Amino acid sequence: MYMFRRKRTNLAKRLWKARIIGKTLNNETLCEAKNMILEEDTPENSCYCCAKTLDEVPYYESLLRHTLIKRLKDSELETLVEAIESHGTNMSPCILLPSHLLPNAHFLCCQLWRWPDVSEPYELKKLPNCDSYECSDPSPSSSDLYICCNPYHWSRRCKSDSPPPPYRRFSNERLKPEGKCFKFSILT
Repeated sequence: MYMFRRKRTNLAKRLWKARIIGKTLNNETLCEAKNMILEEDTPENSCYCCAKTLDEVPYYESLLRHTLIKRLKDSELETLVEAIESHGTNMSPCILLPSHLLPNAHFLCCQLWRWPDVSEPYELKKLPNCDSYECSDPSPSSSDLYICCNPYHWSRRCKSDSPPPPYRRFSNERLKPEGKCFKFSILT
């Protein structure tokens, strides 16, 4: 009995350690599972990967930990750990959860383990390699009963912060004739 609980706890801890807390100025993550160093002087009530106190850890992370991770089966937890630790290089199966448990579970997973700066669920789009891609229909009559929580089965929509590029090769100002004509001399 304790052996199975220990395995499940270890999987949950590995997922918790692999989360991405934030980004620095040069676009590197502050906390990553590969670069974490356990310091011995961190306080008891702090996260050992980033030394934040537990009060500073956002509420949605604890909600995800208790609601989502606790409801996954052991095989689904193993699949999620493998997908996150391999950073999507291995083709991993879908991790389906009932959408009534946590409506934006896919958003929270992508925010924790892939893109911490995603602010809304509509910024994400399901990839065609996801098995639940075929059964997702946007019509309200066929509401999605399950949602895939594998963060590597989702892509991020591009934001259009800048206007689209011009369609002409040269701008109109460069094509206007200049007031003075230059004479070219041919050197012989």
